[in-house]
Amino acid sequence: MTTESPDDLDTSPRLMSDDAHALYRRILHRGGGWWQSAGGVDGAAAQELQRLGLLVRDAADQHWVAADPQVTAAQLTLKLQAQAINLLSHAARVPDSLRVLSDAYQQLEQGRPQGAGESTSVYVEGVENIRAQLSDLASRCTREASSMQATGPQRYLTRQEATSVEGPLVRSGVRSRALYQSHARHDPRHRGVIKALTKAGCQIRILDEALPHLYIFDRSWVVICMPEDPTAALVTSDPAIAAYAARVFERDWARAAPYDESVSEPGRLSSQQEAILRMLAGGDSQPQIAVKLNLSERTVANHVGRIRAHYGVETIFQLALAVGREQGRRS
Repeated sequence: MTTESPDDLDTSPRLMSDDAHALYRRILHRGGGWWQSAGGVDGAAAQELQRLGLLVRDAADQHWVAADPQVTAAQLTLKLQAQAINLLSHAARVPDSLRVLSDAYQQLEQGRPQGAGESTSVYVEGVENIRAQLSDLASRCTREASSMQATGPQRYLTRQEATSVEGPLVRSGVRSRALYQSHARHDPRHRGVIKALTKAGCQIRILDEALPHLYIFDRSWVVICMPEDPTAALVTSDPAIAAYAARVFERDWARAAPYDESVSEPGRLSSQQEAILRMLAGGDSQPQIAVKLNLSERTVANHVGRIRAHYGVETIFQLALAVGREQGRRS
């Protein structure tokens, strides 16, 4: 038994059969002309040469004559190159064409039951995919669901979507709790979601501290929203992460106060923060405030950051609007 080496194998594509090659050489030997024969090996080989363009019909007496292989090679090369470009263009579109199906398959894989001792951690990108993950985990939740909402607007669940996720949990006997920062009291977007959740039976508490943005289902699945990228989240069933997230939630839940819808005013700022707020309202820049109060620019920036967090806004312009609304309510 012999084994062929890679160098012995003919891996190049065959342009024509041996019969067609031999027939073309015989036609050249006979002067370049060929008259149609009745089938057989020569008939099949002749049809192959005709398809390649190496045999062309003579217009004068309707017989076949050999064509120049160089001309044929140039024509075939152009044709094959055009086909190759089309194939490459099609290949480049394949991933995008299957992206929706791929996302659906990944969702299925993430939702498969786990074996003993197994855990899953995956990054989910796209707000719609994160919403789908939350809805899927909520539908499989059997005991309790908890969430902590970070500073800023609710990015993943609108009022209607929050009710569709939390509502079935409460109706099925699942204990549902949500922890919000204090600015939620006077943020219309958060207040709308909180009102919907409360109506569905979810318990709400408020804590005047910075919170992470995460969801915990049955203390076994955790969705951690990335603070640096609001369109990405980590979905994990790692036991250590789930246990830690549950401990953090219970610690903060015990220190938080029940949500009172009638309390819409923000808590008090420090006297220094109130002074900085007045200077910002008067048109002073942060470097100017630092000089006037004999503070470093970094300290002033930290105070401004806390003031923005206190009012639940992200920019100075939004802060001015929030303060204006507050003053309007007081007047």
